[in-house]
Amino acid sequence: ISFSHQYTRLLYNISIRYTMALKYPGKQTMGLLKYLTSSGTSDDLKGEIERYLLLKAPETQKQYRRILSELSTFLHPKTLRACTDSDAFRWAEGAAKTLGEPYRGTRERAPITRATLARKVVILRGFFEQLRERGIVSLNPFNEVHKRLKGHAPAIKRPTAALTPDQAVRLLNAPHIGNREGRAASGIAICLAQDQAS
Repeated sequence: ISFSHQYTRLLYNISIRYTMALKYPGKQTMGLLKYLTSSGTSDDLKGEIERYLLLKAPETQKQYRRILSELSTFLHPKTLRACTDSDAFRWAEGAAKTLGEPYRGTRERAPITRATLARKVVILRGFFEQLRERGIVSLNPFNEVHKRLKGHAPAIKRPTAALTPDQAVRLLNAPHIGNREGRAASGIAICLAQDQAS
């Protein structure tokens, strides 16, 4: 990638972020200032991480930082900059075996679903694509992992138990069926319970 091409992309990115900062002031403007002042040349890529998180919601930033931290810890003592295709596949294999959040209302935990793994891969692929476009890495190590996951059958998310059995019984017994509103509420509750059971 030529210097002129990189410079053009930089100016374009700044103009887009400046427009967004004017549209969404406050934290967005602070994000723009971080983008303009960070060099992005450090070995740990702190500047590039800030660029990647720019204009994302605070909770999204937390998630992305956690996933990037997971990969960084996995790669240690190698840096993110040195990540290879084989590293990306080994990380994905290990991540697929990690335990996810407990089922709602229980302490039971199971390995993360393929949908969760695919989301993490998309986030990491996006980060490394930014590095590739800026000439910091030559190849995106998560491209092949992403293709492999896309080639499988659609991911099935783990079912979530919205209500415990006791909560369901109390919900069904709550409406007063002696009036019109109560009967309507009872009917809705029964439909929801049947849908949850199927």
